[in-house]
Amino acid sequence: MADLVKSPRCIPLMAQGEREAVANCFIDMASQYGRTVDLLPVLLEAERFRNCLKYRRVLHCAKCQHNYGLTFSCNSRMCDKCARRLYRTVFQALYDELKPYWTHREKTYGPKLLTLTFNTNRWKRGLPSKGDLERCQREARQFVIRYYHKFAARRSRNGRWYLTKKWRGCGAVAVAELGGQNNLHFHFLVYGPFITQRELSAAWTGITGDSGIVDIRKVETPVDAVRYILKYVTKPPVNSSFRAVAAWSWLMKGKRRLSTYGVMFNRKRLKPKPPPVRLLCWFDGTQLDYRGLSTDAANVLLDWKLFAADVGGGKIPATKPLLDLCQWGIDNRNFNMTG
Repeated sequence: MADLVKSPRCIPLMAQGEREAVANCFIDMASQYGRTVDLLPVLLEAERFRNCLKYRRVLHCAKCQHNYGLTFSCNSRMCDKCARRLYRTVFQALYDELKPYWTHREKTYGPKLLTLTFNTNRWKRGLPSKGDLERCQREARQFVIRYYHKFAARRSRNGRWYLTKKWRGCGAVAVAELGGQNNLHFHFLVYGPFITQRELSAAWTGITGDSGIVDIRKVETPVDAVRYILKYVTKPPVNSSFRAVAAWSWLMKGKRRLSTYGVMFNRKRLKPKPPPVRLLCWFDGTQLDYRGLSTDAANVLLDWKLFAADVGGGKIPATKPLLDLCQWGIDNRNFNMTG
């Protein structure tokens, strides 16, 4: 399987100047469309995105006076470095979950690739808001309940669809994408019986009222399915504009990267929580102490112990945001401190 896990070619490499431009657009969009309480998390994410894998946590051994540097990533949707790492990390787990659906498929009952599109006139061909995204998610969920849920659906007298107790055994995995010209659409990997494209299109038009474009096709292997899903999970918008990348990240902020339905819902295997890692010195086995952040392990930019002492002593107000105190703007909740 190791030879199948390859970096997606659709993720471009960003220079530092491009990262600065995308981060500035991300902050501008949060200031324009967001609330005041949402601005600080956006500023912190933008600063982490600028300095992804640039700063490191400095760990110090008090006995032998050795310093150790531990780099950390930003985990932002805009970041190309974190996207590659996420692609390699999730590939094997998602492959193990989807492979059984190819083993149990029948002639017309098996996995398929489905795409649901929305009419861009809803948001007047501008950037869709978070409310527009929530409405689209509700409509996509109604479509999945009707055709690809684990229980069969039935239409009531008032025209609404509801789930029955009749087992159908269908499921779906969905991921949202913001394409060119702010074209929002959903990509699905569905597992269920064969349904004609005409019937699916008519049902989608009845749910949305203004959108009827539905594309469904066969997928041959689970490897192709995993690559198809992860491609849209990790890649930025197809536009080359910095504002488009920032708009995509702002729109999806706080939303799940993957949505699951039916028999695929909550199928992640729960593993016991591993014990906390003890960071020990290589030379004498002494527990390491956290010292601060730095671009070089020998030069600490911020000594956490001195900073905490200044806050406790009243020299620095405890209510003052850490963003104003540190030039890189990293929140202390991202640190793992020992000692």
